Amino acid sequence: MTTLTVLTLLFLAFAVPVSAEDIRTMHISSWLTYTGCAVLLAYLYIFAKAQLADRLAGAVLIFILFLLLRHTTHRGLGMGDVKFSLLCGLYCGVPGVFAGCALAAVGGLLYFAVFHILKRNIPIKSVKIPFAPFMTAGVVASVYVLGKLV
Repeated sequence: MTTLTVLTLLFLAFAVPVSAEDIRTMHISSWLTYTGCAVLLAYLYIFAKAQLADRLAGAVLIFILFLLLRHTTHRGLGMGDVKFSLLCGLYCGVPGVFAGCALAAVGGLLYFAVFHILKRNIPIKSVKIPFAPFMTAGVVASVYVLGKLV
């Protein structure tokens, strides 16, 4: 198996349960996110040390961006999504995490548009979007489209 395949499988081992939990409960467990980060860090340190700095930079930059978004949107973005961005950044690094989050934003907007069209009586501010599934799909797509992984 290639490093790309193993890293993707490790990421998905944590991202899929996080996404399912977010869809079901609109909550993301910190322990699952942080455990995923530890596993990805260990794997990168052992098998892809040359990529570690890029992955850490991606994690830190997207975490800061999401934290700023959370505060500027009056908590429109959940803290679980902010923490999950760390895992996404470790998975794809820079600029993959930005491309992945842009794809996630487009997916979230499409979800919102369809939801809003189907349920016209729902006020816009009350629509909750489980963002982790869009983040997962976005960063995996960005890795394979950009070829930005090891």
